Amino acid sequence: MRYVEVFVSLTWGNDGGSGLNDVFIDNINVQGTQIVEEVDRKLYRITNPASSPSWADVTPTNKELPNTPYGLAVDVGSNNNLSMSAVDVDGYRYYLSSTGAGSPWVRRGRTQYTGLKRNGNLMILFGFNRIALSNDAGLTPWARNGNWAQAVGPVGEIRSVIAIL
Repeated sequence: MRYVEVFVSLTWGNDGGSGLNDVFIDNINVQGTQIVEEVDRKLYRITNPASSPSWADVTPTNKELPNTPYGLAVDVGSNNNLSMSAVDVDGYRYYLSSTGAGSPWVRRGRTQYTGLKRNGNLMILFGFNRIALSNDAGLTPWARNGNWAQAVGPVGEIRSVIAIL
């Protein structure tokens, strides 16, 4: 008999999750529970990068942070305008924005989107089985899946958008 240590990371598509979850690896049923978010996590930005760079803590008050590499969007027209799809320490997902390069952050409400791409007020939001367009910097997303499921098949998780045209 051999013992193998396996690390399994689960992502729930319904803004959190709880209880036991069946995970199969090579037909072996691995029982897992929700992984608790790290409470000492931080978000930083670099100030004065050209002359005298220094790190500034811009962690939101409630410690919401993106839990995907595409959960933070910088407006290409003004790098002070930031948008974030973030998870708090309890696993709830929120949409936050900042017009001061991360100081302060304004919580805009709950969201089901995990990723963002922004150019001015035009934004594409995406995530599990969904993609949306917004012309007010993410405040009012309009679902744009269309007939994707019929034309292509199940959507699954959309992990990135290359450009906004």
